[in-house]
Amino acid sequence: MSSTVVNNSKHKALMYVGLWIVLALAIGSLLGSQNLHRYYALDSQGIKTSGTVIALEPEDHQGVRYSYQVAGNTYKGVGTVGSGNPKFGSLEVGTSVLVYYVGSDPGISELGEPGPRLQNEIESVLMAALTAPIFLLGIFAQGGRSKS
Repeated sequence: MSSTVVNNSKHKALMYVGLWIVLALAIGSLLGSQNLHRYYALDSQGIKTSGTVIALEPEDHQGVRYSYQVAGNTYKGVGTVGSGNPKFGSLEVGTSVLVYYVGSDPGISELGEPGPRLQNEIESVLMAALTAPIFLLGIFAQGGRSKS
């Protein structure tokens, strides 16, 4: 094998590694900006309180609308049943549910314990950030081969 072919192969491999790193960081940043900060704030600064189911939306991903009070103010949220609450099928309007909210911004809340949601979000973002670039680079590489 000539040194030109080896150098081209090394250059191409480095290019793909560099593109993978850039894509992984971009995808991780984009996906992480969706819920990661919120779940982290709820897990690290969250205050546990009791809320009340105000509506059930079985056709909308089993959504649960809830309300809770902080310092005499009523806040509302919508989410899915989380750890520490009964299953969706056991809920009725008026059922008491576990809610966590951020002390510095009580409007940010979540049903159930935030720790498992944070863990799930971290795993999902990492999985997407590490694997999606491989598929994108595979498509890119296939496109380059068909032109040659």
